[in-house]
Amino acid sequence: MSPNPYLKPNYGGGVGASGRVTRWSEEMRKKRERELMGELVAAVKVLGDGFVRMEQMKMEMAREMETMRG
Repeated sequence: MSPNPYLKPNYGGGVGASGRVTRWSEEMRKKRERELMGELVAAVKVLGDGFVRMEQMKMEMAREMETMRG
């Protein structure tokens, strides 16, 4: 009898010969990783936006100081 080409071998980490629990767990892990990556991207964007605002404020202050010096 030839092995079924549609079934992946189950080397542990899951329950049952079909590997359903393993696949479900793997999908959940990947979904969580995507969520975490999205949170990380959002945090970096907020940080970058803060730096941009700070630099804009510094440039504006420098312009005002130059205007006062005349």
